[in-house]
Amino acid sequence: MTMLETQGVCITLGGRKVLDNVGLRVGGGEMLGLLGPNGAGKTTLLKVLAGLTGPARVLLDGTDAGLLTPSQRARAVSYLPQGNDVHWPMPAIDVVALGRHPHGPGNARDRDAIARALAETDSHSVAHRPVNTLSGGERARVLLARALAVEAPVLLADEPVAHLDPGHQLQVLALLRRRAEAGDAVVVVLHDLALAARFCHRVLVLDQGRVVADGRPAATLDDALLAGVYGITVLRGEYSGVPYLLPWAAGRG
Repeated sequence: MTMLETQGVCITLGGRKVLDNVGLRVGGGEMLGLLGPNGAGKTTLLKVLAGLTGPARVLLDGTDAGLLTPSQRARAVSYLPQGNDVHWPMPAIDVVALGRHPHGPGNARDRDAIARALAETDSHSVAHRPVNTLSGGERARVLLARALAVEAPVLLADEPVAHLDPGHQLQVLALLRRRAEAGDAVVVVLHDLALAARFCHRVLVLDQGRVVADGRPAATLDDALLAGVYGITVLRGEYSGVPYLLPWAAGRG
């Protein structure tokens, strides 16, 4: 089973310590949500795991990921960055096909992976439209499809639902959870606490570059933590046996 981990990560950018002695471990079969306020270090930590910033030692199944060739790492770890700016006037299906580049020359398996990723993200209807003419939400789904098409055992996604309507937000997070439950290790940066609590198997909460909590959402996202980290109060309830929380007011009471 795939295991991705790093320990003791310290990153300083522009004279500010962005990550301070941060460790993370996530295995196949698990969807881990990275939570925290703006500037907490979530995106930087995801880039560390993707090998895009450092210095940091990241282990993939016990092997130093820095020793892998670029193609080996690209096949093992798929990364969806924050934002959905696209400047290429190319069909969406060709953008998704870029996800198969680490696998070498195209073949039937590539075509199947591309078709599957388009279908999973509800992007098949825009497959042949120039990607730079799509709406923000459509582009976001196409870029997610590109990341899914890699079929890597590790998927890192930075705010994958930020530009999506509520229906597609639910569809995308349900898709990512299914990927995890099928054996992938999924790490996703989220700002929506309600969605994180519902879909993530585990959450890791960052604040000012440090890990302040790590565990199952129901046990971790308690009133004291949410007041201390976010400065909010929440409403809680249960629907069909599933607990939920709803950010309700700024302030601690």
